[in-house]
Amino acid sequence: MNAEYGQILGTDKGFKELLDAVSKAQGVQPAPGAKADPELVYQGMIGVSRSRANLLDDVTDGSGLALDPEMASYYLINAVMVQAPEIIQNTNEVRGLVRSALKAGAILPADQARLSG
Repeated sequence: MNAEYGQILGTDKGFKELLDAVSKAQGVQPAPGAKADPELVYQGMIGVSRSRANLLDDVTDGSGLALDPEMASYYLINAVMVQAPEIIQNTNEVRGLVRSALKAGAILPADQARLSG
């Protein structure tokens, strides 16, 4: 899709950043049978999630639909391209923090601060 619409929507940079984040996240995955560093895996996945959200922002801005004077277009774009990705990203971050806390048997102060934020 980016090859076809990237230039029109202005997503080339965001798409490259997403590919880089995916590559980085794959690089911290443990080999089969090896123990993973949960913080590195978490940071890698959050990087993917954030770059994906940034790419979605680029698509939203590049589509021009966010500026459409029709209220129905505005509400549709707001729900699908603004609110939903933020909810998904926050849910992923909370899931990762809770998983780390459950695995460690306690929540670290830094993770508690991130959850509160």
